[in-house]
Amino acid sequence: MVSNELRPGEAAPIGRNRILERMKNYKFYHIIKVEDGITTPGNPDYVPAQNLCLKHLETLDLQAKRVLDIGCRDGLFCFKAESMGAAEVIGIDNDLSEPATQFLIPFFNSKVKMKQLNLYDLLPDTFGLFDAVIFASVLSNLRYPFWGLKVIRNIMNIGGSFTRRNSNMATRAGQKYVAVSNQSRPLA
Repeated sequence: MVSNELRPGEAAPIGRNRILERMKNYKFYHIIKVEDGITTPGNPDYVPAQNLCLKHLETLDLQAKRVLDIGCRDGLFCFKAESMGAAEVIGIDNDLSEPATQFLIPFFNSKVKMKQLNLYDLLPDTFGLFDAVIFASVLSNLRYPFWGLKVIRNIMNIGGSFTRRNSNMATRAGQKYVAVSNQSRPLA
């Protein structure tokens, strides 16, 4: 039996066909550029809202900062933070992404760490304090949103940046409406 899992330190797959073949083994949520002309086959409906969050993320100085991505899924925002010079990036999700942990992280030779963890179980001593927290499309899914926000406040360094995005999608008479709210500001 041939394993489809790249191991830490293993070289990225060679050749376009091998990359595409490997990606067929996974179901992706995010659309992430793998190489020129190759992206993961995620859900295109979410791209406009994700691009807004990426735009806000790009306004932050993440150089040498510790970053936490809550609800990271395939790691779109984790990989962006890493590319922006973050010293450490940790992503957490209730439903940890095998495409990210088995394919994308090894392929990119990334230092991003992903853990399966519920936001409500996150404590300051779990991973320490963070300079920036990315909280994209999670708030509207929380049963206890104010508790979740309190957890986030407790794991942030004073003066840290909090980036959130909520999107609500509704369909009416065949038209799709997306309401997006972005916020990225220092917390004092």
